[in-house]
Amino acid sequence: MAVADELITAVGTMPMVGEGEELTLQGRYSNHPTFGLQFKAQLCQRRLPANANAIYKYLASGSVKGIGPATARKIVDLFGEDTFNIIETAPEKLAEIQGISKKKALEIGDEYAKQQGVKNIVIFLQKFGITPASAVKVYKRYGTSSIEKIKENPYVLSETVYNIGFKTADKIALEMGIAENSPIRIEAATKHILNTAALNGHTYLPKSELINEVCNFINSSTEETENEIISMIFECKLKNENSQTGQRIYLPKLYEAEVYVAEKLKRISKIKTD
Repeated sequence: MAVADELITAVGTMPMVGEGEELTLQGRYSNHPTFGLQFKAQLCQRRLPANANAIYKYLASGSVKGIGPATARKIVDLFGEDTFNIIETAPEKLAEIQGISKKKALEIGDEYAKQQGVKNIVIFLQKFGITPASAVKVYKRYGTSSIEKIKENPYVLSETVYNIGFKTADKIALEMGIAENSPIRIEAATKHILNTAALNGHTYLPKSELINEVCNFINSSTEETENEIISMIFECKLKNENSQTGQRIYLPKLYEAEVYVAEKLKRISKIKTD
């Protein structure tokens, strides 16, 4: 076992870590046949540098676009351990430094906010097995509110990132404490069933069939599922159409596509060809 002051190599997925950052790692020690004692990190939590020297190293390494070694030295000399707070909350104060215009100061602030947002969402999703590339796609969609959005409704992941399906999002949701009969879970399952049907060539499903498939898929009750489908129709998340055989339930985009095609065919049928 390593002692407190011993230098240990840590391996694992630690995305977007910059020089000078402090990390809290969770994992286990192992002995590599070639490289010896290593710590295999399974989770990584990052902490920004706290003292002036570490802050300088972090900024001087190019971690923040627009700040090089010389500019980093000026910033840290002026703001010291309050540097990150200034960049995050009052970037315009960077313009007090010779060579930094107000425009550049605000650009540095924007870049820093974006960078921290990306790092935070990457590390937040890493514990659920989501790759950094997928996490960046989530950030591009929801920006600095990405983590809050996911905590509120983990199923947005399956709607945002192509390679994150319902099952992955559902696993994350349940791990985060979302109830099995939660309305957002039933809603996500309903959309998934309709999307799957669309891949098989069906633009809609009869209401009774849809309810049965959702209930069987996530073990929800008929009453809960029907109530949620009614709510989704009311909120325009689904489109229903009455027919002689009963109600048809569509995803809005597919309903609109079907109506568009029907109108086009109707116009074509009226064209005289003789």
